[in-house]
Amino acid sequence: MRGAHVTFFPQYCPEPINDLAWYPGFKDWDLIANLPGSMQQRFRPAAGFYDLSSVKDIAAQFEALASSRWPAMALYHYFFDGKFALQEVEKFILSGAGFVPEFFVIWANESWTKRWVGKANEFIIKQHHSIDELTIATHVDRLCKLFEHPSYRKWNGRPVFVFYAVYDVQNLSAVLEAYKDAFSRRSVYPLVGFCVPYVDPGFDPSGFDFCVEFQPRLFFNVMRALKIPKSTKMALLLKNAVPWLYDALISVRDRRTRARMTPRETYMYGEYLALLERDAFAVLLEKAYRLPVVRCIFYSWNNFPRYRGAAVIVEHAEGDFERFLEINRRLSEAGSWFLVNSWNEWSEGAALEPGVVSPGLFDLTGV
Repeated sequence: MRGAHVTFFPQYCPEPINDLAWYPGFKDWDLIANLPGSMQQRFRPAAGFYDLSSVKDIAAQFEALASSRWPAMALYHYFFDGKFALQEVEKFILSGAGFVPEFFVIWANESWTKRWVGKANEFIIKQHHSIDELTIATHVDRLCKLFEHPSYRKWNGRPVFVFYAVYDVQNLSAVLEAYKDAFSRRSVYPLVGFCVPYVDPGFDPSGFDFCVEFQPRLFFNVMRALKIPKSTKMALLLKNAVPWLYDALISVRDRRTRARMTPRETYMYGEYLALLERDAFAVLLEKAYRLPVVRCIFYSWNNFPRYRGAAVIVEHAEGDFERFLEINRRLSEAGSWFLVNSWNEWSEGAALEPGVVSPGLFDLTGV
């Protein structure tokens, strides 16, 4: 579908950082394989547990995505102060080993912690957002190589580059300035955006060209603010003022609920559609940040494989999938450029690639 980019996760491959943090050979598939047997099928792709360090499997995924309703991708990209991670898909792209759909990268620039097992203050690898000249040169060199790929997404001739997490970057203005300087030395001038999972009134968006309505996290946070406004406001104040304490409290909550077999929060997809169809999310972001808003839509969410009893899930009613497809069509026909979350985020229950349980529901052939 022209204009839509479906987010693509490269986590399904061995990664030395994860080997040290969990055990040798850990991959996201393990979160599904460790579910009770009766639950596993819901989170299994029809293609099986593929390996994104395999050229054959990467090529098969790219071909499947390209023949779907969403033939372009937003690829998550990982770089930690001089160290790349989960980079096998990028290596495939840069090697010229096979077909690559249209794509751009989202820098998943947050620290890795053990939050999903209730240990938010236990770091796997910490992101410092170093502005060391050599560190940034190493990163910009990789990014420029990706930008130069013939399949890379351009907006008015400029490559698109998105930060996943900006609210926690302590030296954000210096980081942005350092990257823009490094790009300009190569005569490259990307359009830089950031994802918005919740609106922080104290955040200064100066230096960015656009923001991304990031779903479903924005939906969850809007719903929480509507239901418990005082608690939500206090949580934001605590997160900004004493982040380590906020993380500690969230960890205690999640450890207490993780052992349950029912999710901590449940929302109806119809609640999301009601807000979406009023343009509530886009209006909220435009008012907060005064920037162009790139829309993002989603269909499913059930992160039980990762969070167990601390999970948040979205339940559906008859006709929801057809309404989701209609939203895709409307945005596309309007000429919008938008994101769809997600092609293969299986451990969060957000995958749109064909699955084992409901291959008809997720049949992506045709328009």
